[in-house]
Amino acid sequence: MPLGARPPVLAISLIFTSSLFGQAANFQDTKSAAATESKQARPDGTAPRLTSFTADMIEQGKHSVNAFCGRCHGRDGRGAKGPDLTDGIYLRGPMTDQEIVDIIANGRSGTGMIGFGADYEDYYLPVVAYIRAEEAKAKGKPQGPKGDIARGEAIYKKQQCGGCHWLNRSGGRLGTDLTHLAATANFVRQKILSPDQEIDRLHQKVVLLHSNDQVTTGKRLRETEHDILIIDDQENLRSIRKSDLEGVRYSSKSIMPSYKDALSQQEIEDLTAYLVSLQQKPAQ
Repeated sequence: MPLGARPPVLAISLIFTSSLFGQAANFQDTKSAAATESKQARPDGTAPRLTSFTADMIEQGKHSVNAFCGRCHGRDGRGAKGPDLTDGIYLRGPMTDQEIVDIIANGRSGTGMIGFGADYEDYYLPVVAYIRAEEAKAKGKPQGPKGDIARGEAIYKKQQCGGCHWLNRSGGRLGTDLTHLAATANFVRQKILSPDQEIDRLHQKVVLLHSNDQVTTGKRLRETEHDILIIDDQENLRSIRKSDLEGVRYSSKSIMPSYKDALSQQEIEDLTAYLVSLQQKPAQ
């Protein structure tokens, strides 16, 4: 190795560290600008935005979204049980870049969105850059399902969906609470047609085998090393010690039945449109 040359590992480490510090410095500059953004939307209805996003930041943001956000927001952030991050539609109206950074850092109460912590804010702006870039591509494209909302509401009542699903101030507790639904139309449609395709652990049916040969079935809410909390088929909350059980079986079937054969394609679209409309997203 020539005199004065850096060892390869050290050189790579220094390059990586320099890159991170460069990104952090760039973030601090743009973050200062974001702090001065107005919280009010502009006359055209859009929120104030930063413009110093680079192609590298956008690509880095895409990788971060897939690595840390995809479990809820889907591949490339295009929505799943969590909302689509790329369509430019927000539940509470247009948002500034800094407001998005704050939600990533602190989460949002009343939803499944957790906070990743203020200590990592230097690395959230690339995520915002990716979101903004995708918003620009989505502008002007048709949004949402093509079904009829009124017909969908009638189907919801006829199929007695409220027997399992809580909506506003009434309904069952075995299914998803639809009051705070944030899922995309594709995700909702998939759950109506093929609920067993991907089962959320919180909606997985469990069978508890007691030491006295009794059997209890229900939906798992929480499980630790020592106990399991379920809501049984009669909607009673039950906390059971595992030491009192012979075993726990986890069903490969969702509590949600499939409506693939019960509803027509148009009825599926109508029901999907109604459920998505519950989110009351403002028009963009």
